[in-house]
Amino acid sequence: MRDFADLTDRVQRGLGKAYAASPQILNAPGRSVAVKIDPLYYLALWPAFAEHIGRFAGALPRTVEEALVRSGNLMSAGPNRRAALPLRLVWPGGAAAVSAAFLLADFVERGLALYGDAPDPLPVSPVRIHREDRAAVLDFFAGKTPPHDSAFTLSA
Repeated sequence: MRDFADLTDRVQRGLGKAYAASPQILNAPGRSVAVKIDPLYYLALWPAFAEHIGRFAGALPRTVEEALVRSGNLMSAGPNRRAALPLRLVWPGGAAAVSAAFLLADFVERGLALYGDAPDPLPVSPVRIHREDRAAVLDFFAGKTPPHDSAFTLSA
C-alpha cells in the first residue's frame, strides 16, 4: 500500500525545491508550468507540471498525479478522476491552447513557503482562461468551488 501522505509531502518538497532553483517555473506567462489564476487555484500545464516537479520529488509523473488527486490538492472530475482538460489561455502579449489542471493554491504556497524560501504568496498572474471555455471549466468543477469569474477573459 502506498503512503500518499508521504508522497504528497515529497511532491510539495519537490515543488519548493524547483521554485528555489528557478522561480520562473511559476507565474511567468508563456514560460511557467503553473500560474496562479485566482486566490484559490493555480492552473498547471499538464502533464508538464507533473514531469518537472516529479524530477525534483524523485517520483514518476503518474505517481505525482495520483498523490495529488488522492490528497485533494489536484482537482479531478468524473469516475475516472480526470485531472486535465483542454483550455485556451490568454495573457498580455500571448495566447496558447493547453492541457490544464487545477491545483489548490494553499498546497502550492505552503510548498513554496516551507521548501522554496518564498516569503509571501505569489500574486494572481495576468493569465486568463478564454471565456468560451468557461462552461467546460464549470462542468469540470461540478459540485466544487470553481475558479473566480476574474480567472476568465471578458472578451475574445
